[in-house]
Amino acid sequence: GARPKATVIDGEDSWIAKFASASDRGNPAIRNEALALDLAQRAGVRTVDARLTTAAGRDALLVRRFDRGGAGARLMAVSGLTMLQLDEMVGRYATYPALLDVLRDLGDRPEGVGEELFTRIAANVALGNTDDHARNHAALWNGQRLTLSPAFDIDPCRTPGWDASQAMAYGRDGQRTSNLAGLIDVSATYDLARAEASAIVDRVVTTIRDSWTDAVERAGLTRDQASVLYGSRILNESTLADLPRLS
Repeated sequence: GARPKATVIDGEDSWIAKFASASDRGNPAIRNEALALDLAQRAGVRTVDARLTTAAGRDALLVRRFDRGGAGARLMAVSGLTMLQLDEMVGRYATYPALLDVLRDLGDRPEGVGEELFTRIAANVALGNTDDHARNHAALWNGQRLTLSPAFDIDPCRTPGWDASQAMAYGRDGQRTSNLAGLIDVSATYDLARAEASAIVDRVVTTIRDSWTDAVERAGLTRDQASVLYGSRILNESTLADLPRLS
């Protein structure tokens, strides 16, 4: 990615450190990502272990490497792009349903991966992460089966206006609008009844609303910084349009 990074070894643990950049121009991008990861985890998404810290007076996010085992042993990992047998030139054709098909065929838990992937998409949409391209998904490969990695790089980066789209289509007919009602409409693709999908979306949205103040404090964001995100990038009005009334 574009953000400066370094590998940090702490005993048997390996971390990727992501640093704030001068190009952020006052935007607390590192803290925003920490906030989004925290909210996604609270909403039921299996995420990477991440910790906020500072380095040389700048924000840094430590992300535990999921492709390392005990004593730093390397685990074989493949990106979503590799799983779909695509290269960078045609990566825009990657879709969630195609990724789901691979995980159903070669995954170690094909019976539950539809719900897991749907929940991840719902969180990405609700949290304004429109940078959910195929390289921001991965799986571990043990030589026989794939295991979907924890979610990572959840960045509330969508445009603040009404129109936004996910980097990967979530519907088999190319649906990608950043709208949760539209995601529910294709729930059958993920082996979910409409009521099940609605319950997941309800949980994601309600968790973000109810946990907002606490999560903002944990991320160390000011009230003004948080207000830039809420209702604009996170839980944008268009994201929630056409949803039934949530509990």
